[in-house]
Amino acid sequence: MNIPGKTEENLKSRSDLVDIVIRKSLHPKKVGDKYEISKVTFQLSLNERKDVCKSLSDLRIPYRYSSNIG
Repeated sequence: MNIPGKTEENLKSRSDLVDIVIRKSLHPKKVGDKYEISKVTFQLSLNERKDVCKSLSDLRIPYRYSSNIG
């Protein structure tokens, strides 16, 4: 959900994609002295994230049917 410090999306993980030669569209690009990381295609906007959280909070399931999603 793009929470600072909680996401696994960083330069090191993107560099690993280069090393194993997969997903070329997600490879970091060098711009000057820094690297630029492109947005992934499945990243949710703020309103979409709020909608997902709202639908999960409104979800009604039988008691003890699943673990605590929160």
